[in-house]
Amino acid sequence: MKAEYRFVPAYPDNPFISSLPKRLTAGELMEKIRSSIPPWDRSVQMSSVERLSHCNKIYEAFYPLHFAPTIYNLLYNGMIGSYAQKNSVKAIRQMTAIQNAIGRNQRPCTTTFSTQSMSCSILGISGIGKSSTIARILNLFPQVIEHTEFEGSPFFCKQINYLNVQCPSDCSVKAMCTDILLQIDRILGTEYAAKAVRRRQSVTLDALVAQLSQLCITHNIGVIIIDEIRNVLSASTKGGNHGRLVRFLVQLMNDTGICAVLVGTTEVGAFFDSEPHLARRTRGLRIGALEYGEPFYHLLAGLWQMQYTQFYQPLTDRMEGLLFEISGGLPACWHR
Repeated sequence: MKAEYRFVPAYPDNPFISSLPKRLTAGELMEKIRSSIPPWDRSVQMSSVERLSHCNKIYEAFYPLHFAPTIYNLLYNGMIGSYAQKNSVKAIRQMTAIQNAIGRNQRPCTTTFSTQSMSCSILGISGIGKSSTIARILNLFPQVIEHTEFEGSPFFCKQINYLNVQCPSDCSVKAMCTDILLQIDRILGTEYAAKAVRRRQSVTLDALVAQLSQLCITHNIGVIIIDEIRNVLSASTKGGNHGRLVRFLVQLMNDTGICAVLVGTTEVGAFFDSEPHLARRTRGLRIGALEYGEPFYHLLAGLWQMQYTQFYQPLTDRMEGLLFEISGGLPACWHR
């Protein structure tokens, strides 16, 4: 989309922050990402086959939980933190260091002027709805913004607010770089990934990482969400590439000032704490199963209206307790 600027008092001369959507309140956010299905009109008779077909509509419903505003603010603050560092002097220094590294077929070293990014982690029990909540929140932001003019002066560039990738199962740095390049190609219509594959015999991994750092700065990437980060655990037990991937992520944050959001299950938290370079960069949200209380009842009551049984059954305290016991407070279990 074309950039539409608004005045942001804290960053009056920053086109990247000025073009971001206005920050939503918690109430506004919950309303925007909520998706409910109208209850079945029981005055309309349906056969058992028709009712069974309608059951798939349950998957279209989405009731945001209490942690959604926290995730939204983590992502929004990540974009702000990345773009707050963007000024012409720093960008020129970063690009010069990276270009020199590419010429030497080496990895860049920009720690003398880089600023620590506002990276974080979102860890939660499997099935609680982390990834689906993140996906709906990201849809509130334009993925790419095109700038042509700012405050009366020419300003030609594109701004990629976020990329959403998955951690490779084997924690391969090359696979991660290629996936990010593919995402950039999909958004901008470029061919960075194809060119990298054609040159893979003559280009070292360090040079590939340097190229990726250059593209992150050139295309003004704000946040990279890395899902399934739990793969680092399985790779570590098998003696895999998890150490190289950790160093790559830290280097990418340092070189570009980009915000990396690591998403996975709670078991990864202990691994993060054991890695000195990651510990301070992976503080963030920890989500457990729903407790037996208001959030659980609110979600269950909404889904309960979507009954495609022949006879409607009201939600009783006994049924509520039974469903909590069966599901363990995990919404994903109800769909099954």
